Amino acid sequence: MGSFSWKQLELGLVLLYAASFYAVFIQRSLHLSHDYVGRLYGLRKGWLAGRLNDISDPQWRSFRDNLPILTVVMGTFVTIANFLRYQYGLKGRGMSLLWTIFSLCYLVYLRGACVLFILSIGSANYFILKTFVKSRYYIGILWGFNIAFLVLNRAKVGLFG
Repeated sequence: MGSFSWKQLELGLVLLYAASFYAVFIQRSLHLSHDYVGRLYGLRKGWLAGRLNDISDPQWRSFRDNLPILTVVMGTFVTIANFLRYQYGLKGRGMSLLWTIFSLCYLVYLRGACVLFILSIGSANYFILKTFVKSRYYIGILWGFNIAFLVLNRAKVGLFG
């Protein structure tokens, strides 16, 4: 009979921890949420085993509603990229360029003209990096620039007020 290695012992301890965490905390959370189910108005019957889901948060609701189409788009995205990789023998740089082009197209589709504003902020950050990286004020300039954009975004309630 061979001795156990440290990796096997570590795996056993991690599995024991995960099982005990589930048994104690997750079960307690599920029980507490079940007690309040009548008073939580955002809960609706879900598509996975009839479990109740909180759809009161608009971002979460939007994500859940769009999950099927996002899955189809991502599958198409990966299929086309893999087809082009095998068809044209693309490696690191070629695939990197392809993913960049696909990603930009997808972002333009999702966000429209706002993508240009976001890309301009990213480009300005890159310009600051390339220009001031050797300066001792580089970090202050970079942080000041980005904090100014965050404050402006907050004051104008969005990108375009």
